Amino acid sequence: MSKIKQYCTGSSYKALMDDSLLLDIREVDEFNQVKFNVPYLVHIPYSELQKRLSEIPRDKPIIVASSYGKTGNEAANLLLEKGFEYVSNLEEGLSKWLYKRYPVLGDKFFELREE
Repeated sequence: MSKIKQYCTGSSYKALMDDSLLLDIREVDEFNQVKFNVPYLVHIPYSELQKRLSEIPRDKPIIVASSYGKTGNEAANLLLEKGFEYVSNLEEGLSKWLYKRYPVLGDKFFELREE
């Protein structure tokens, strides 16, 4: 398995405000409760990722986000295996993003599901 670059929330936020794409792989119900508030976001649940790879732009660096970072790391590895070049993982996922008070849309106080 490849060593995936882990982005802390501060570095992720800076990259996402520039031109990186956030690939949110949380399930639909979680995504509908709270969303990352970033310019370039694609939501594909992890359970559908294999069959929806064509929906992910290849012309931007990708930061994968899950609830806590573990599933994001698995998804980032899958993307690398499928030929995506610039892929990293949001370290500790949405949980750390919320803790550090980065921008979101929706309910900031909902219960995150375990990965």
